[in-house]
Amino acid sequence: MPFSVEDFQDLLRLLEQRPTWRAELRRFVLADELLELPVLVRRLAEAQERTEQRLQALAEAQARTDGRLEHVETALERLAQAQVRTEERLDRLEATVERLAQAQVRTGERLDRLEATLERLAQAQVRTGERLDRLAATVERLAQAQERTQEQLTALTQRVDGLAGDLAALAHRFDQHEQRQALDLQALKDGQLLDRLAVNPRFLLPLLAQPRVLDSAEIVALVDDLQDRGQLQRAEAQDIAQVDLLVQGQREGEQGYLVVEVSWTVGHRDIDRARRRAELLHRAGVRTWPTVVGYRASEEAAPRLERGEVLSLLLPE
Repeated sequence: MPFSVEDFQDLLRLLEQRPTWRAELRRFVLADELLELPVLVRRLAEAQERTEQRLQALAEAQARTDGRLEHVETALERLAQAQVRTEERLDRLEATVERLAQAQVRTGERLDRLEATLERLAQAQVRTGERLDRLAATVERLAQAQERTQEQLTALTQRVDGLAGDLAALAHRFDQHEQRQALDLQALKDGQLLDRLAVNPRFLLPLLAQPRVLDSAEIVALVDDLQDRGQLQRAEAQDIAQVDLLVQGQREGEQGYLVVEVSWTVGHRDIDRARRRAELLHRAGVRTWPTVVGYRASEEAAPRLERGEVLSLLLPE
């Protein structure tokens, strides 16, 4: 009887229901190698799993090895750079040592020269000591001579002091004599100029029209009259009476008097006296013009004359 599809289906249901049958059927149907295949596949899977585990461990070990190699490479790079720097420093150190060696050579040469110089100095010191000994002896002789000279100088100083005192007294007397001579000469020159103006008042024409010089009697009479009328005090009248010249005349249409102080060299005092005496007569009711006459003016008086504090007339010498 042929085996149909329905029979096959029934067989499959039976095999599903009876697992032992399936195993028995598989033993008859499959070869021994195929029957062992699941076991082999399972073993292979287990071996593959172990291989993968080992590969993973190897990968991890390789990664660790790579990291260590990177660290080693970095350390080697740093060592190489440090080696370069060390070589550079060694080059510089060698150059420095070379310079030091050269300097040492030069120092040795200088020390040799210094030793020679010290030797010469020592010899010179010996000679200097000998010269100092001779100089000390000379100084001692000079000190003794100086002492004698000092004694002579003291005596001479006393004589000079005495002569200086005599000379100072003589100089003082000479100064007094010169001062008296200068005063006498100034008085003589002022007197000559005063006589010249008194005799010839035409020199005053630039200041006063129709000038007439009052003599001493007329001056006394004028001040006495003013004193009698109470317009002058006694001291004021005496001051005015000592005026060098009192010249009557006309100026700018007015009748009055030039109160003149005469001096070869016109100074401050001449200006002050002329102004004071003219002011006294003016307060007594007399028209006056303070005036100075001379041949030159002092440096101090010249600016006052330029300002016109008084009338002035400087005659040619």
